[in-house]
Amino acid sequence: MKLQTRCVHQNGPLLTDGDIVTPVHTSVIFAMRTPSSVSGAQYGRIHNKTRASAESVLAGIHNAKFGITASSGSAAITAVCLLLHQKSIVLHHTELYEGTRRILRTIMQPFGVTAVPVNFHNVSLAGNEIAKIKPSLVWLETPTNPSLRLLDIARIAAIARKNEALLAVDTTMCSGLLQQPLVHGADIVVESLTKNLNGHSDALGGFVGTNNKNLAQKLRFLIQTTGMVLDPVSASLILRGIKTAPVRIKAQQQSAQTVGKWLSHHPLIRQVLIPGKMNSEERLLLRRQMSGRGQLISFILKQHADPISTIEKLRLICIAHSFGGTETIIQHPASMMDWSRLTEDLPDRQLLRLSVGLEHPEDIINDLKQALEQ
Repeated sequence: MKLQTRCVHQNGPLLTDGDIVTPVHTSVIFAMRTPSSVSGAQYGRIHNKTRASAESVLAGIHNAKFGITASSGSAAITAVCLLLHQKSIVLHHTELYEGTRRILRTIMQPFGVTAVPVNFHNVSLAGNEIAKIKPSLVWLETPTNPSLRLLDIARIAAIARKNEALLAVDTTMCSGLLQQPLVHGADIVVESLTKNLNGHSDALGGFVGTNNKNLAQKLRFLIQTTGMVLDPVSASLILRGIKTAPVRIKAQQQSAQTVGKWLSHHPLIRQVLIPGKMNSEERLLLRRQMSGRGQLISFILKQHADPISTIEKLRLICIAHSFGGTETIIQHPASMMDWSRLTEDLPDRQLLRLSVGLEHPEDIINDLKQALEQ
């Protein structure tokens, strides 16, 4: 069955009465036959049928044997980090989502976990660092946020495996519909369901997938014990979003291509950044490990153009956090994110990240045009 069909026909544990749409199961307390019973649902933090349906569908999207949802993308990241122990080392790419950076340095560091940045664009150099440092966990995001660079999952997975390190890949920037890291050798995949898969900006959620049964049991225990579980209403909204996600993302990609082409010819734009466009190596990576570029575009204004005043003049496009929704939104990472880059590849202040929505591309372009002209 094709991925698009699986997104629409969501066969899960709750669809026993002919339901086409997964019902919202709100009960959090369940009667037991004996006081010592450990079978059945037991308690809402332990099991929920709507949540279980979402986990089944998401595992299918990610080609994962085991899927566990969490209350947000950050909760999913935290659950993976809680697998670590004192004196563990996490090796991560230099460009890292601000939330992941905070979790590693502010939350995990006091418990004896050390986070070490390395440039994974140079796989040979990164491999030497993995062999030397012997990390417990290697953490990647690809495409990266916000410069949308690609990293070679398969090569890095092979190096991590050789050095007995786990590889976790955050695929939020393009979603599991366009990239399945487990297929390319990752041990763990993480995705914020708030973004592309929900797609309507009305539900928080996170996902962790793996093919390792032992890891899956540990992750489920951590999420259930800490209470970072996905609530049934959000699970239902995410399942609804998944039904239309393939056609939404396809339409958004097409519009993003049109908008990106227009931006690339504008005299105030220094550079347009989209996945797979940086160099020949990343073009090969795009073909090898992704089935599309997604709807995100980052672009760098020339030095004499002020990014703040430019986006404040937008009328249709919203200034907002997040991405992947039906509305086109723009973000200025330098002022809206704690983007503590460890390299100087991009001029932070001049970069803008655009998430192309479902509006007509001409309307998006016209709004950008009037803002830039002012």
